[in-house]
Amino acid sequence: MVRDETIMAKPAPKAALDEIDGLVAKRKDLPAGWRDTVETRFGITLLDPKEHKTFNELWSQARRYLLYVDTLLRDLNPGANRLEWFLNAFGVPEGPAANLRQEADIWARGGVGKYVLIVAYHFLRGPDFADRPAEALPPEQVLERLHQRVLGAMSKVDTQVGRQIAVDRLGLRQELESYLAEHLYLSFAPASHLEADGLTGYISAKGKGHTGKICSLCNRRSEFTQELRTGILDDYGRVFSNRVLPAAEAPQGNRLWCPICQLEFILRKVAGMGLPANAHYKNSRRIYLYVLPTYSFTPEHLRLFEPLLRPFSRVTGFPIRDYGSDWGLPHHWLERRRFDPDWIEDLQSVLERLADKIAGWGGPNFVGERALLGRISGQPHYYLITWEKAARDTESDDARVATNTEAWAKALFAATVISGLTSCKVYVTERPYLPVADPAELKSTITLDGPPPALRGLLGDRTDTVSLYGRERGRRSGLERTLDLSAALWTVTADVHAANRSTKDKHVSGRLAVLNTSPLAGATFYKEYGRLNDGQSPYPTLARACEVLLEAQAE
Repeated sequence: MVRDETIMAKPAPKAALDEIDGLVAKRKDLPAGWRDTVETRFGITLLDPKEHKTFNELWSQARRYLLYVDTLLRDLNPGANRLEWFLNAFGVPEGPAANLRQEADIWARGGVGKYVLIVAYHFLRGPDFADRPAEALPPEQVLERLHQRVLGAMSKVDTQVGRQIAVDRLGLRQELESYLAEHLYLSFAPASHLEADGLTGYISAKGKGHTGKICSLCNRRSEFTQELRTGILDDYGRVFSNRVLPAAEAPQGNRLWCPICQLEFILRKVAGMGLPANAHYKNSRRIYLYVLPTYSFTPEHLRLFEPLLRPFSRVTGFPIRDYGSDWGLPHHWLERRRFDPDWIEDLQSVLERLADKIAGWGGPNFVGERALLGRISGQPHYYLITWEKAARDTESDDARVATNTEAWAKALFAATVISGLTSCKVYVTERPYLPVADPAELKSTITLDGPPPALRGLLGDRTDTVSLYGRERGRRSGLERTLDLSAALWTVTADVHAANRSTKDKHVSGRLAVLNTSPLAGATFYKEYGRLNDGQSPYPTLARACEVLLEAQAE
């Protein structure tokens, strides 16, 4: 993960100069001439960031990676001399190494091992690149050599004590034991142990910040609650809740979580279900689709679903627009409007096609709209498919940042497609956990947890569910009707515009407003297209979409 994050992070060609100049600015006690002789003392050359941009970027990436390594050594082997470990592991020449030892307090003040800047330089100019200079190789290859060097050196380090200290500090062992004692029920030993009642925590007086022993995610009581880490959760930490007093601003500290929830999201990160490295939760939207069995998934289910869900394991998406001869899913559905082998074949083809494209754009590190399934091992209780539109922190194009209505409309379309593909129930929610213990409690084929009211035009009489009923009355099933409306709506959103102009996906909210208020929405869209295009008739797919809307609203 560290290597991948370093590769995806933006290099900083001025990192070396900024680091050394920062030391001079902050350390007023440095001897005179310290800055002027730094290159001679440590055997480095501070190259011009513009003329030698490639090397300086590699230097910044190697430094970034080694800072992670320094932190790992600090936490997992607290008794070791980290500077000596780096000097020995990377074979820093004796002269620079001796000077680093003398100035260790300068380079390590504040707990951050800034000395890795010197180590990174000597790695890039060392024997690992005797055959070819580092700047002549791709950054991925340079970092892979660094990664292998670190792995070899770390294999000789005893990290067991540090690991145990970290586990004890987090309370993982104690929490897992109590969690299993309470929730693991064995038929041959029918007994469970109830943990301490959390009622006291619930009824305690509220304060201005998140305090106490109650986890903000699972509502369990824990003696080891701590402020959650937004980089692991991929969501906001400072939020309002019913556990704090009302205020003009959210509490200063992050909300609390328990070790079980922290472990859950660490495992999700490891399984590849976190946001891409360059994305930020501030501008990203995520909706979770839990694919649930009627009772349980059998080994036969796993064999059946493996080829169907393979594109999601690679990272794919649900394209709602046509790009030349590459049709989107709404176009394919409107051609037949039936769950038959041809539809399944077309669907698989589209998912595989988009998975191939995303693989070329970065695969799991692709920042944009995507759908992914974490790695599956054993026999799962459910499949978790995440629809997300990931965006960077500094994203300036509003089309790349999903609105709430856009996200839910796409998630509903994805849920209908997945339900038709797997014949399973689908629970759709923005919560990062499944709030349902027994799938049998869900009577509908698709259940939406708190969708925006704007979706009522797609859901019909029901406001948050989609069912299979309808065929018994000679009509299309609820699942088919919702897929009809969703496909037609996205076709209208993408294609009703003037020539040489385009629309944005977030404009779906305006189309939904018309669908919710006009009994002749299909005719309205048909007429709008003609008005915007000098009286021309819509092409067949758009005309079909308008016809489908009229048929559905007439029922």
